[in-house]
Amino acid sequence: MQNTIAFPGLFDGTLTLDRVAFTLFGQDIMWYGVIIGTGFLLAALYGICRAREFGFDADFVLDLLIVCLPAAILGARLYYVAFRWSYYGAHLSEIFNIRGGGLAIYGGLIGAILAGCLVCKFRKRRILPPLDLASLGFLIGQSIGRWGNFVNCEAFGGATSLPWGMSINGGAPVHPTFLYESLWNALGFLLLHKYSKKRRFDGELFLLYLIWYGFGRMLIEGLRTDSLYIGATGIRVSQLLSAVLFAAALGLWLWLRRTKRYLSCPIFRVRGAEAPAADGIPVFEPAEANRTHNDPTADTATDAAAELKKEESPMKELTLFMLPNCPHCKLAIRFQEELMAEHPEYRDIHITMVNEAKEAALAEQYDYYYVPSYFVGKDKLFEGHAEKSDVEAVFKKVLEL
Repeated sequence: MQNTIAFPGLFDGTLTLDRVAFTLFGQDIMWYGVIIGTGFLLAALYGICRAREFGFDADFVLDLLIVCLPAAILGARLYYVAFRWSYYGAHLSEIFNIRGGGLAIYGGLIGAILAGCLVCKFRKRRILPPLDLASLGFLIGQSIGRWGNFVNCEAFGGATSLPWGMSINGGAPVHPTFLYESLWNALGFLLLHKYSKKRRFDGELFLLYLIWYGFGRMLIEGLRTDSLYIGATGIRVSQLLSAVLFAAALGLWLWLRRTKRYLSCPIFRVRGAEAPAADGIPVFEPAEANRTHNDPTADTATDAAAELKKEESPMKELTLFMLPNCPHCKLAIRFQEELMAEHPEYRDIHITMVNEAKEAALAEQYDYYYVPSYFVGKDKLFEGHAEKSDVEAVFKKVLEL
C-alpha cells in the first residue's frame, strides 16, 4: 500500500507514502481516515469555541455533530454510489464498503445540511445561524481532508508542465488538484473567519461559502481525471453542481445586499444610548422616531415639554421597530409581553412600537445592523429570529443605562 511521490520541477528525490497509518487490534487504520478525522475534530472545536457568537451554546453544537457526522458519511457514500451505479449495481455487497474508498464531498455536505436542518426543526432553533458557523467548519474540514487524497495518490489532475507538477510512482507530472483545493479552502476560511464578525444577516456566511467553494471547485474539477459524470453525457457532476451553486448563491447574495430584504426583523433602540452608525447612516432616538412617525406637525415647544417629562420620569424608554407581517417580530413581541408579566422590574421600561414598514424615511435612515449588536453583546448579533433570552438581554441592558 505504498506509493512514491516526486515533484521533479521543484526538487530532486522522492517521497514514499504508506496508506496505512498504524495497526490496531489487527486492523489497518488508514491515513485517509486519520486525516479526515483530524479535519472534523478541528472544525468541531472551532464551532464549539464560536457557538455563542452565533446565538447558541456548545451543547447544541455537539448535538448537531452527533447527528450530522453519520449523515455526512452516509450522504457522501450514497452520492458516490449513485453516480457509479454501473459498477455498484453489479456489486451490491460493496455499496457500504467505505474502506475501499468512494466518498463524495457534495454528498457529505447535502447529508450534513439536511440532518442539521432536521435537528434545528426538532429543537425549534434557527437554521441559518448554525449553517453560517458550519460553513466555516466545512472549509476547515475540506482543507485538511484533501491531504487524505494526497496520501492515497488520488483526486489528481491531468498532465502538466508546471514546476509544481506531481509525479506518482514514476509517471508523468500531473496537476496536484488536492493541493489546489486545500489551499483554496484554507484561504476561504481565513477570509470568511475575518468577515464573520461583520456579517450583515443570518445565512450570509453560508451564501459566501457556496460562492467561494462553488467557484473554486468549478475550476479545479475541470482539471481532474477521476470525476463523476452524468451518465454518458461527459458532463462532470461536481462541476455542474458547483457552477449552479455559485451562480445561485452569488445572485441571491447580491440581491439581498442591494434590496436589504434581510432587514425585516425586530430592532430595538433605547433613548439616550450610544451606538455606532454604519456607513454614515444616522441613528434615531425614540423621541425623534416617535415624532416622525406619530406627529410630524408637532411644534418645538410641545417636543421640548415631552422631552423634559421623559427626563423626569423613572421609566426607561425603549422603541421597537417592527413589521406587522414578520413572524419573528410577532414572536419577539410575545416574548416581551411574557417577560413584562413575569418580572416586575421590567415594568419600568416603557415600550413604544413603531411600524417601520409604514415610515419609509425611518426605515431608510435607521441603522439596523449595529444597534442590535450594541445591546446583546459585542459579538452577538440580533437580526433574524429572536429567542426569549435575547429579548431579556435587551431589557437588562436598558435597566443598566
